[in-house]
Amino acid sequence: MWWDKGFTQEEDEALKQLVSEWEKQTGNKIKLSLYSTDELTRKIKREIQAGNLPDIVTSYTADR
Repeated sequence: MWWDKGFTQEEDEALKQLVSEWEKQTGNKIKLSLYSTDELTRKIKREIQAGNLPDIVTSYTADR
């Protein structure tokens, strides 16, 4: 799962906690990667061309 880094450390920690709780409840594992908005936008473009995207991408600029 690729996700935009939060504007604060607390946002990132809350997301990590949410993922951890979900993993405990389901027994499934998530590989969470946090990126700056600009970095994630570039990475998404590259990986679309390569056909190598994760199952979930959340980005403030994903609609572009």
